[in-house]
Amino acid sequence: MIIRSINLHPFAGVIGEFNLSPKMNVFLGPNEAGKSTLVRGLLAALFQSTKYGKLQWQNELIQYVPLGGGDTFRVSLEFEADGVGYKLLKAWGGVTSSELILPAGHTYNDVDQVDQQVADLLKLKQGTWKNVLISKQAALSSTLRDLDSEGEEAGDLAQLLRSSAFATDGVSIEQLERLIRDRVDELSSHWDIVTDSPEKGRGIERRWASKVGTLLESYYHHQQLLADLSTVEDHERECGRVNSQISHLNAEKDMLDAHVVEFGPMIESANERTRLNLGLETADHVEARLIEIQTKWPRCEHELEQLRIRKSNLEESLATVKQDLDQAQLYEKTQSIRDTFAKAKEEQEILQEKEKLMGEYSHLSPIMFADLETAIIDRDRLAASIEAGKLQLRFTSINPMEVNVQCGLEEARNHAIDKSMPLSFAADGRIVLTTAEWTLDVESGDGDFLTTQESYKSCGDVIDQLLDRIKVQTIEEARSLCVQFDMASNAVIDQRAKLDTILDGHEIEELQCALGTEAVAPQRSIAEINQEYLEAQRESDQVQASSDGVNSEIEAWKEEFTSADGMLDLILDAREKRRQWEKQLEDLPTVSEEIDDLANFTGNFESKRDRLQHIKETELPEAKNEQTRLSATEPDQSTPELNELIADAAIAFEAQKSRLRSLQRVADAFDELKSELDSETLDPWRASLSDTIRRLTDGRYQHVNLDEVVARRASGIELPHELLSMGTRSSVGLALRLSMASHFLEGMSGFLVLDDPMVDLDLERQQLAADVLKDFAQGCQMIVFTCHPAHAALLSETPVKLERLA
Repeated sequence: MIIRSINLHPFAGVIGEFNLSPKMNVFLGPNEAGKSTLVRGLLAALFQSTKYGKLQWQNELIQYVPLGGGDTFRVSLEFEADGVGYKLLKAWGGVTSSELILPAGHTYNDVDQVDQQVADLLKLKQGTWKNVLISKQAALSSTLRDLDSEGEEAGDLAQLLRSSAFATDGVSIEQLERLIRDRVDELSSHWDIVTDSPEKGRGIERRWASKVGTLLESYYHHQQLLADLSTVEDHERECGRVNSQISHLNAEKDMLDAHVVEFGPMIESANERTRLNLGLETADHVEARLIEIQTKWPRCEHELEQLRIRKSNLEESLATVKQDLDQAQLYEKTQSIRDTFAKAKEEQEILQEKEKLMGEYSHLSPIMFADLETAIIDRDRLAASIEAGKLQLRFTSINPMEVNVQCGLEEARNHAIDKSMPLSFAADGRIVLTTAEWTLDVESGDGDFLTTQESYKSCGDVIDQLLDRIKVQTIEEARSLCVQFDMASNAVIDQRAKLDTILDGHEIEELQCALGTEAVAPQRSIAEINQEYLEAQRESDQVQASSDGVNSEIEAWKEEFTSADGMLDLILDAREKRRQWEKQLEDLPTVSEEIDDLANFTGNFESKRDRLQHIKETELPEAKNEQTRLSATEPDQSTPELNELIADAAIAFEAQKSRLRSLQRVADAFDELKSELDSETLDPWRASLSDTIRRLTDGRYQHVNLDEVVARRASGIELPHELLSMGTRSSVGLALRLSMASHFLEGMSGFLVLDDPMVDLDLERQQLAADVLKDFAQGCQMIVFTCHPAHAALLSETPVKLERLA
């Protein structure tokens, strides 16, 4: 796989597209410029699925959410595999998606299919890419130690190298192993040998869709036949049940039809008698009600008139009490305003006194004191910086001379010296010796003493200016005055808040205006007046409710009967209707004496008639529809036929299991044989490793013993990796990386990512490493990240420059 371009839009703190050549690619940028983020983006695109859980999001992915906002991060790659181009796009976060665009333009969007296709195109294991071909920052020096503790890459390398070491009749050991493994996988794919069941318990309800082994396929076939048998048996049972139901319903229908025909006329006569009796009871009730209303109507009209008079008297009493209550409340409200006004006036006078006192500090401000403290802190810091650079100087002259000497911040002075009278000086930060012919200037630190001295004097000038504006002589006086200023300012603020609390959003003039009218003191308390008002109101409401009730009843009678005068005619009409009901009852035939309880018999008859109607209109049509549906959905196979197929499938399934056991025995025997042939399969790689180490160390080291994890010098001395110098560790680590990558990528296109591979190397080793890396890049895509311009210049004339992140 060759990377053509990588686009982060965005990923963590980086946005941008980076195009790569198929050979050497150098990215140059300072720390925090996005080099590591670019590598993480590449790893995420190749190996991080967009199907993940909450815990994986919190532990691994949330760190890549864009720093500038948003909840989604994306990476897209364009790469070449087997000579053709692909495009991969992935997104995580608020929106998740995976898309792999194939050379012909076809697209995969299913997450699992995209991940599998990318893994197939990478060809090597994920661990090999991450631990060997995409190195982490500063990982080269630890490569030898890592191989001592983690053997996955060495094992993978042995498998790749073994294919050319042994062959039998033209078929290599690796080809034979792949053939055996393929046959085992073809048979046992997605079958859990330990539990002797499908992996993850995925039966026919949630069967595996891809890479289904023949054993699992045979198991699914057998299970599906069992499920089909259960379905057929259920269908046959359902047909028997429906046929029996129709037979029973027809028999019940015939019996109910005969009963209804026999007793129907008798029940109709009984129902008519019941209806006439109900009409007679209704006529009696109507007559009694009319007589009652005729009696009550005149009494209700008299009662309503009395209630209206009582209501009028209560309303007059309520108006008088309400007037007394309003006057009492006005007086109480005025008293509260009067008290508030007095308190506010008093606090306002105190505020005016404190504001007058604050006027003495009108030339001061908090910013002025803050600037003073800042200047004092800066001056003291600069003084401490100067004092930290202590200098000791002893000066001796063979010939007598006069020297002008300036020590630190002191004024310059002249000194006479000769051979017998040397001069010794101690100073803070700087010593300057000046004669008529030369000047000697000595500074501590990075030589920025003049700037520091100028800043120190500038801070002193600022302090003097601020003391003059504050109108004091010393810093102590200024600080004391600052305390007094703060106390006076806080006192004004506190007093103003106190006054605002009393006024509660009003102005003093407002309160004074409200006191313009004097209210008359009430004869009784507000509580007494209010109680009298509530009692009068309650009585008035009760009278009103009674009046409404009586009036409502009278209005209802008027709407129904028009007036009380017509009630007598209505009573006579009701008596006539009652006589008619009685006459109809006398004319009805009597019920048979065989029926002891007519009501019970009638209820039983109605129940049977309703049952008959329900059978005809609902149950029987539904049962016949179900019978028709079952006939239309009759299975293609019968129960005996399925039982024969199930027996055959069970035999085939057991045969597949027996075949798997045989293949496993073959695989175990092959592994035992292969282990005897593995001892020398890494020799070609070791030879390549030794050659690379010699080039990177200019012949000082010849070989690395991976069994002992030691490096052998040209003299024959072997040193453990923990005793090697940092430069040698990096050279050996780089050699291991390059030789391993060369073997892993042999015969296929691929890329190698290195982060600052020359950071621990001296200038000579940097040049050696650069030559080796450029040679390696002729046969493999190389992606190098560095923050050192000199390293980048050794590797490429046109490195890609990365800017530091904001």
